[in-house]
Amino acid sequence: MSGESDTYSLKRQYFGGNIVFKPKEDDDARNIFVKEDPQALRFFNSKNPRTITLGNIVEKSSHIIHTEKTKTKSLIVKHIEGGWPESVENPAEPRHITNWKRAKEKGEGFVEKVVNLIENTEDILKQNLRIDVYEDYFDETKVSSNTESIEEDYSIKVKTVFKDTSIFKRSVSKVCFSPEEQNKIAISYKLHDSENTVLIDKNKLPCLVWDINNPNTPINILYPTNNSEIVTCAFNSKYPYILGCGCSNGNVLIFDLRTSKLMVTSKLEYCHSETIRDFVWLKSKYGTEFVTTSTDGKVIWWDIRDLQTPKKIYLCPDSAEIKEPGKPENEADWIKNPNYKNFLLVEGEKEYGGLKIDYNPEAGATRFLIVTEQGTIFLASKKKHEAEVTQKYGFTWGRHLGPITGIQRCPWANKYFLTVGDWSAKIWSDDYPMPIYCSKFHQAYLTDCCWIPNRTAIYFVTRSDGWIYAYDILYKTQEPIFSQRVCETPINSMSINLKGDKLIVGNDEGIVYLIKLSKSFYSLEHQENKKEKEVNNLNFMLEREVLREKGIQQILKKKGVPPKDETANIQKAEERVKQRIGLINESYYPFANSLLHKEVAVKEMDKIKEEKKEIEKEKENENDKDKEKEKSVEQYEINEQQEEKSEAKIEAEAKDEPEINNQPEEKEDPQKDENENKEEN
Repeated sequence: MSGESDTYSLKRQYFGGNIVFKPKEDDDARNIFVKEDPQALRFFNSKNPRTITLGNIVEKSSHIIHTEKTKTKSLIVKHIEGGWPESVENPAEPRHITNWKRAKEKGEGFVEKVVNLIENTEDILKQNLRIDVYEDYFDETKVSSNTESIEEDYSIKVKTVFKDTSIFKRSVSKVCFSPEEQNKIAISYKLHDSENTVLIDKNKLPCLVWDINNPNTPINILYPTNNSEIVTCAFNSKYPYILGCGCSNGNVLIFDLRTSKLMVTSKLEYCHSETIRDFVWLKSKYGTEFVTTSTDGKVIWWDIRDLQTPKKIYLCPDSAEIKEPGKPENEADWIKNPNYKNFLLVEGEKEYGGLKIDYNPEAGATRFLIVTEQGTIFLASKKKHEAEVTQKYGFTWGRHLGPITGIQRCPWANKYFLTVGDWSAKIWSDDYPMPIYCSKFHQAYLTDCCWIPNRTAIYFVTRSDGWIYAYDILYKTQEPIFSQRVCETPINSMSINLKGDKLIVGNDEGIVYLIKLSKSFYSLEHQENKKEKEVNNLNFMLEREVLREKGIQQILKKKGVPPKDETANIQKAEERVKQRIGLINESYYPFANSLLHKEVAVKEMDKIKEEKKEIEKEKENENDKDKEKEKSVEQYEINEQQEEKSEAKIEAEAKDEPEINNQPEEKEDPQKDENENKEEN
C-alpha cells in the first residue's frame, strides 16, 4: 500500500488471503503508534459521570422469518363495461353506444378482426386456467362394478379460521349463519373465566360479523351498551341486515348491519334479571317478533315496535304459586339491585333456568321449545295477548342428568326433535313426554347438536374435548359413522348452512373453524329415490318407537305397576353417593395419601426438621445471650469494685495533702544562686 497515491495492487492468486500490515523500511516503528498531543485536549470537554445507554435486544438479520406482519384488505370491484372512446358523447345513453357500434360493424375488415380476436382469446383463456388447491379430483362416491351399492366416504376439512380481534381472552358463546346471505356469519363471545371482569370495560367487547371469503377483517364490529357484553346473537329471517343480540345484563340490542349502528334497545326494568342465554327470531307478518330466555326462569316474547309490553312465560313447576311484586317508584332500583326477580315462588320450589330455544315455523308458527338447566323441556305457544306453556317433557322419566346444551327439530320430520346434555343425545316426540331414543354415553360432555338439512337421519354432536361425531340412526343407532378431532379445547357452539356443505364451530379459546363437509354428508348422487326412502324410513322408525313406548305404559297400567317415576330413583342414587363418599373419606384418602403423596410427606418431614433446627438455634442464641448477660454483670461488679478502690485512694490522698501544705515554705536566697552559678562556670 502506498501512502501517496492510496492504490492497492495485488495479483489475482492472492485474492482472499489474510492481509498483513507492516511498516516501510524508512519509517521508524515507533511512528506507527499515535503520539499524545496535549494541545488537542482543549477541543474536548471532560464529563463526569458519563452515561451510556445499552440495549438488551438481540439484533436479527433481515430474513423471511423475521419480516414484519403485513395486514391485507379485500376490496370488491364491480366491472360492468369498459371505457368508451371520445366519439361517444354520453355512455349512459344507449343511443350513442348503438350508433358507435353500427359504425364499427360497417367498417372494413371487421369480420377478420373478430375472428383473429377469438383465436387469441381462446389461447389466453387456456393459459389462465388455474389449479384449485382444494379441488376433489376423485369422486367421493365409489360405485362397485358388480353391484349397484354405493360406498359413502365421510370426511371433513378445515377451510378457514376466524380469530377474536379483542385483546382480552374470550370464548365463543354463539355462532350462526345468515339465512339469505350464506357467506355471512355472526359470532358472539363471553369473557373467559380466567379474566378479571371487574376491571374490564365491557363496552369495548364487540360482537363480530364475518365474510367467510375474507377471514382477515370482520365486516361489522358491534359494540354493546350499559357496560355489558353480547353473549348471543341471531339474524332476522325476513330482513338479513338486522341482527338481534342478547347481553349479559339481560338487555336486548337490535343492530342495523348496513350502518353498524344500534337501532333499538330495551329498558332494564322489562328485561331479564340474568344473562340472556338464547335469542330466536319468529316468523311473523312484519318480521319484528323474537323470543329470549335466561336462567332467571323467564321466557319473554318481544316485538320491536313495542319493547315496553313484552309477553312473559314463567318456567316453574305446576304447583308453584307465582307472585309478581309491584313496580318500584324509582327505576334506578331495578338497575342497582342485580338479584331482583320479577316473580317469586313458594318456599321449596325453584324456577327452571332456560338455556336454549328451538323454533321451526313448519312445526307451528307460534310454537317453540325451551330447554332448561335441570334437563327438562318446555313446549310453549303464543296467542293474541298472552303466551303459555302447553307441554312438558322429562318431568316423569327420561330427563337429562344435567343441563341441556343443544336442541333442534328434525327438518324432515317436524314432529320429533333432538337434544344433547350430560353425556348422551336423545330424540323426543311432541305427543309423548319421555324420550323414544337415547344414544350411548360418551366419554366427554356433549355441548351442541344439529341435523344435516339435506340428509334425513344424520346429525352432528360436539364434545367438550374438541371432537365432532356424526350419527346415522337409520344405519347404526349407537355407533357413529364419522368422528374427528377439530381442536383440543371444548367446542361451545355449532351451526350449519342451508345447503349442508359448510359447518362452523367455535371453541373455548375464541377461535371459529369453517369446516367443509364431503359430498356424502349432503349429496345423494346416483340415487334419486334414496331421499324419499330415507324420509319414509325415518318416520316409520320413530313412530314405531312411540307406539312401543305407549304400549309398554298401557301394559304396566293393566298390571297395576305404577308409571315410571325418576324422583325416587334419584333420591336413592343420591343416598348411595353420599354413603360412598363417606366410605372414601374414612378409608381411601388416608391410604391414597400414604401411597401417592410420599413426596408431600417427605417435604413435610423436612419442614418439621428445619423447624426443629431453628428452635434449637434459637435456644442456643438465648443461652449465649444469658452468658453474655452474666459476663456483663460480673464485669459491672468488677468495675464497681475498682471504682470503690480508686475513690478510697483519692480520699486517703486528700487527707495527706493538708499536712504537707501546713509546712513553712522555704524562701529563695539570691546569694546562694549566684554562688552556685559561679561554681558551675
